[in-house]
Amino acid sequence: MFVYLPRRGRYGTIAASCALALTACSKPDLYSDLRPDGPPEVLSVSVNAPDNRDGFAGTGATLEQVTFCKTQGPNDGAANAGDPKRPDEVILSDESALELCPVDITKGVDELTDALPEAWYARIQFDELLDPSIEDLIANVDDTGAPDGTYTGTLKNTQPVTLKCESVTGSGMVDVPYDGYYSPSGNKLSYPVGPSLVIIPNDPTVVATNSECTVTIKSNVTDKDGIQVPADQIGPYKFKIAPIQVLIIDPPDGGKQDPVAAGVDLTFNTAIDETSLDAAVDITPVPNGAAAAADIYSSPESAEEFFISADFPAGGGPFTFTLKQGAMIKDQCGKATTLGAPAVADNTKTTFTTNALKLKTITGAADPGSRIQIAFNQYMDDTTLDATEFTLMPALATPPVVVESGGILIIYGNYQLGTAYTFTLKSGATIDDCPGGDAEFGIGPCVKSATYTSPMDQTVMFTTAAAITLKSIAPKDNTTETVFDATDPTSAARGIKLTFNQAMDATTLDPSDYTISPAVTLTAASSGLEALRLSGAFTPGTYTFTLKSTAVIKDVLGNSFSPAADQVIHFTVTPDPAPTTHTCL
Repeated sequence: MFVYLPRRGRYGTIAASCALALTACSKPDLYSDLRPDGPPEVLSVSVNAPDNRDGFAGTGATLEQVTFCKTQGPNDGAANAGDPKRPDEVILSDESALELCPVDITKGVDELTDALPEAWYARIQFDELLDPSIEDLIANVDDTGAPDGTYTGTLKNTQPVTLKCESVTGSGMVDVPYDGYYSPSGNKLSYPVGPSLVIIPNDPTVVATNSECTVTIKSNVTDKDGIQVPADQIGPYKFKIAPIQVLIIDPPDGGKQDPVAAGVDLTFNTAIDETSLDAAVDITPVPNGAAAAADIYSSPESAEEFFISADFPAGGGPFTFTLKQGAMIKDQCGKATTLGAPAVADNTKTTFTTNALKLKTITGAADPGSRIQIAFNQYMDDTTLDATEFTLMPALATPPVVVESGGILIIYGNYQLGTAYTFTLKSGATIDDCPGGDAEFGIGPCVKSATYTSPMDQTVMFTTAAAITLKSIAPKDNTTETVFDATDPTSAARGIKLTFNQAMDATTLDPSDYTISPAVTLTAASSGLEALRLSGAFTPGTYTFTLKSTAVIKDVLGNSFSPAADQVIHFTVTPDPAPTTHTCL
């Protein structure tokens, strides 16, 4: 999700002189959108919201957009003339145009109702410079701690507005803690506009979706002459946090996907309750004739991003994904949004097809532990590649075994070091696909949708590495890990993982090969095809692990490995972070 966040006020030291041009230091209106006289009037109030302009909707970009535009005030002359100083069309950094206030200066705007739930803030634009004491300036320092000549503005102490939002508890409007800054730069043509007060909630997510908010200017906001904002312009200015919405949907309507990766990615405008999403998704027709309840599932990548998958056949579709009308999805505050009719424009509907079954690559095992890999664009049934349908020369000491992992058929076996091999997938070899069946995750059974037939002999020649190599040690040197589950000895942060370029024999790694300080009882075991893990109960503290240069570790064929020098890593284990509960106002 691409989110525009305002740059905090930052100022350098600027010196000005009026000696040579006295008129430049008086109060003319020339070349300026600022007004030199009268009270500081509010030209516009804008709020951070999704960019829903044509061509930008569904990209996840956001913009400041107005919830108020001034139509008349003390500085505007004739009644109903409108305010010529307020912004209308501004040009963004990408050279696209954004209309803030209507070009017709006599017209106002409706209340903005889709402020971005997790990144909303408000900007109040004035028609003249304010008394700069409305903010405090904090000196910035460089890496050495010395002042660098710049300052960051804060409204923490001056609190120039009252910011209120509707409470999720039903107790009405409540105060929202905020900070922000005063920006003296900008005008009606710039983006962002200015001069302005930027009001940033300390935590925007404490306000539930679809909640009303207001910002009201206090009496300590004045211009440089000490004149306050006119009483009829202090607010409250209203805006509303958006309901739960889908900002991005992928694939777009009419898209095509490889079946191994087919599904729908959804990015919401806020963190949502996954359990409330489960009943809202639908894919028709149901792939492979399975029951939707058993076949369609969601797995979040983050609290805002979800991937909706199913057992898609090769060369299938069109499939139509929708978020069901009437379904209720809850945000992290427990507030529900009831979905309307599915629509492509609302990112709640998309139709896509899957590509036909295709062999992508066949690669050899340059590292002996990497194995031969036959990669497809679909999950495959490893049991349908018969040993008579391929050759591997010279022959391995034990017959090779075919294993499927995420659309890749791996020819597993004990490959010798420094050996030239030739692998051939024979002409006419047939391999069935396996929608929904992935041996790596124990998913199945297969429901065949297509068969791949090799059109010719496909040969790959490769030579394995001449020696065993230690590729990595995890954790890395000078890193910090957490304890995680103290009862799980295989937890990633509770063991030391040695990754090689060859399958290794865990029984040959013994305590004489390494040291660990402070002392921890470690147990060696294989971890995947080319890794060994030393597992143990690491309590919080700082550790030093050394794999000795005298260590002798053997691969599964009996070849020996010893590091050229001691391999030393230092790492810190910290307690598990305490679980946090999201608190809403």
